[in-house]
Amino acid sequence: HKIEVGTRESGVLTVDGKPVLSTFPSSYSGDAFTLHYDRQGKVPDVVPENNEKRVLHMHLPLGVKVSVFQWENYMDVQIEMSPQPAQDGVCGNFNND
Repeated sequence: HKIEVGTRESGVLTVDGKPVLSTFPSSYSGDAFTLHYDRQGKVPDVVPENNEKRVLHMHLPLGVKVSVFQWENYMDVQIEMSPQPAQDGVCGNFNND
C-alpha cells in the first residue's frame, strides 16, 4: 500500500491514490494498518501561529508507528519502531547520541 500525506494546504491524504479521512476527526482501516486523524499527540516542534493541530497516526506492520503533524504549509514527522539489523543513520540508530 502507498499512504500519501501532504500539507493541509495541499489537501493530500490518500491510500493507494484514493482520498481517505475526509472528515475530522476520523479513522481508516486497511489491510494490516490503521490510520487515525485527530488532535492527539505531543508536538515535536512548536505549533505555528494561527494553525490548528491535526495529526495523522499510522499504525503499520511490524509495530511501526508514524505520526504526521500536518500544518498549513509544512509537516513534522515522528517515527517509532524497534531497532532493525544493521540500522544506521544520523538520527534514529538507537545509540543515544
